[in-house]
Amino acid sequence: MTTLNKTRQLTNGVFLLILLSAGMAWGQSGPIPAISFGMQCGSADGCPTSIPNGPGVPGLLRLWDSGVDWSHLNPNGVDCQNPTGAFCWSTLDAYLDAIAADPSISAVVYTFGWVPCWAASMPPNCGPKGSTHPNGTSTAPSDLGNQGSLDFNTFVSALTTHCSPNGNCVAKLIKYYEMWNETNDQTYWAGGNSSLGDLETQLYDMVKPAVVNIIRANVSGAQILTPSVSACAPSSTCTAFQTWQQEWLNLEDTKTRISNIYNFHVYLHDYPQTETVTPEERWSTVEQMLTARNGDSHWTNTPWWNDETNFNGTDETCNSSFSPQDCSGQIARWQLLHASNSGANLSTNLSWYKWEGTIGQNSQYAEAYKYIMEYMVGGVFSQPCSHNNLAPPTWTCPFTERNGPTPALFVWAPSGNVSYNASGWVDYRDLMGVATQIDPTDPYITIGVEPFMLEGRPTNQ
Repeated sequence: MTTLNKTRQLTNGVFLLILLSAGMAWGQSGPIPAISFGMQCGSADGCPTSIPNGPGVPGLLRLWDSGVDWSHLNPNGVDCQNPTGAFCWSTLDAYLDAIAADPSISAVVYTFGWVPCWAASMPPNCGPKGSTHPNGTSTAPSDLGNQGSLDFNTFVSALTTHCSPNGNCVAKLIKYYEMWNETNDQTYWAGGNSSLGDLETQLYDMVKPAVVNIIRANVSGAQILTPSVSACAPSSTCTAFQTWQQEWLNLEDTKTRISNIYNFHVYLHDYPQTETVTPEERWSTVEQMLTARNGDSHWTNTPWWNDETNFNGTDETCNSSFSPQDCSGQIARWQLLHASNSGANLSTNLSWYKWEGTIGQNSQYAEAYKYIMEYMVGGVFSQPCSHNNLAPPTWTCPFTERNGPTPALFVWAPSGNVSYNASGWVDYRDLMGVATQIDPTDPYITIGVEPFMLEGRPTNQ
């Protein structure tokens, strides 16, 4: 049972029903792939020496804060043991070898960010900022013009043609490229000479030649993610994400379309600064992130990803006002909301930042993640998750499992224990993988913060 006020929950629920009703027009999702589940892996997690391989291993690996950004790999021979020319490949090589050896990793995202100090035009406070991004800056390269940056192009060319000494190559193992991290926050992208245009235009002019002439030429089947934005509070250093996203789509619409995937970052609890919102309440921020995409006819059939999330953006922990069951339930519910709203015949991605430190090290979280992944992968949602207008509300997601095929229904109650009529269903599975038969003479079950998957009989029986 959470500490949320039920009246506030119902008020928010009515608003969410309006939002989600618009999403229902998107139609049936595509089959949910393993890459709908993702994680970031960084040095604090012992990566790349030991990429997590316990319960609930995600299908997608995102390389960010992983010691392989531009400033790490191309420090001009500084802070690098035994550098080869201007590049320091040892950490990336370890990742490439680990990825090649792990069949559970079905896709990898490389995220661009952190301009090396030597390449920046006017780097403010450029220097070590911790193990994740030493000697990097958000300032644009000094050679950036409206035709791009030779320094950036040189790096991208070296990256996409690189192979480890063991013969494991970037072009074979890394197919997804996020063209910059959280660009509406000047912590990560501050641009350079204002005569080159606004911050969005400067970034577009830098990455477009690299995408068109280098990545697509060197990486067969490359998929390009729009530069991500975050839900940071608008300020003098953080542009409202809606403004940035709309400007970026306009650039791709009027110049050259370079992106295959519309991408952003939304954490469960970090904005607004209210730590006790549920996934269902937080979903309104995701809907706002999708406004630019959904309002542009050139983008409405484009897959969308939220490739960085967790409970919060400070220490990635679940707030203590929630019970352990609610926290594990929120992991599953956040995945369900994303996948079920992916769009007609599309799939989406939700990647957990510091997955190993948050989910992988907590057996209850890991079990919930493992089983919601097992239940969902390969299946199809017929419409987005939605709730009824009862007090307290019940949420449901109509689903068809991959095997059988078997009709199913995910169901939960964010406020806690609620009696639910499961008449017509054969059994239900919980987040520990346990299947419980439903008594047809007394089909009422108690649902709560951890979703159940109700199952019918396979249609081929």
